[in-house]
Amino acid sequence: MDDLNNLEEELKQKEDKKRRGQKISGRSVFRLQEIIKEKEKKIKIQEEDDK
Repeated sequence: MDDLNNLEEELKQKEDKKRRGQKISGRSVFRLQEIIKEKEKKIKIQEEDDK
């Protein structure tokens, strides 16, 4: 499973590529942003459950 740091790093690299006008392979930037949002939600929920 991807962890948040890896996803954010992948997103940064893809945004850089997009800015330079290079083709992006694999997951799209939009899809990565969605995955990151979901992960952050899950982490928040887990932290609240731990309290």
